[in-house]
Amino acid sequence: VLLIGPSGYGKSLTADKLAFDRRQADPPYKVVRESAGLPAIEEAFAAPGRVLFHLEDPWGQSGLKRGEAEDWSKRISALIHQRAPDKQFVITSRSEIYRAALSASPPPVWADRAIVINDGAYDEAARRVILHGPLAAAGAWRQDLARQHEARLLCALKSPFELNAFARELIAVPKPAEADVDRLVDRALSVSRLQVVRDQVGGFGGPGVGGAALLWG
Repeated sequence: VLLIGPSGYGKSLTADKLAFDRRQADPPYKVVRESAGLPAIEEAFAAPGRVLFHLEDPWGQSGLKRGEAEDWSKRISALIHQRAPDKQFVITSRSEIYRAALSASPPPVWADRAIVINDGAYDEAARRVILHGPLAAAGAWRQDLARQHEARLLCALKSPFELNAFARELIAVPKPAEADVDRLVDRALSVSRLQVVRDQVGGFGGPGVGGAALLWG
């Protein structure tokens, strides 16, 4: 399965949960990460036994260097085509990295396995759980404040990351009188944007980091 979507919507958490479940299987799967490198991935694929290949943004990890990104696409797709029953793949990628690496019309080996995790993956009930869950043990006044402003918060904060960031910011407020909802929302959005920028810059490797530093300066 290929999990794609914007930052902050739970691709990595979903992949981590799938990897955890495979580790608990009987017999368990060995988990091989993208950091092992392509030769080690191919060696593990050829060896006997159950293996889950948990590849987090392999194209972004290569800094989108054309040769390296194409190498990942070609060699991983060749393994997927072999359809070994005891070998499974869970791959994550941000939408823009996926398109940059595989074009706007990816080959079926990728497109047929892609699941998009974005706004549409979370209905209002799910987003409400994400908002209130971290506050369950954080004091009644924080829970009351979140319920009081729930409609506004669900409108302003779209991604699970933003909702979690708001909850963390609210938990850090020591007294009800100091809880400024406008400021908490702004800070949650700022934290989320910072993470998106980090993800975007990291996906372009060393040159991207250098260019971002230059623009920031």
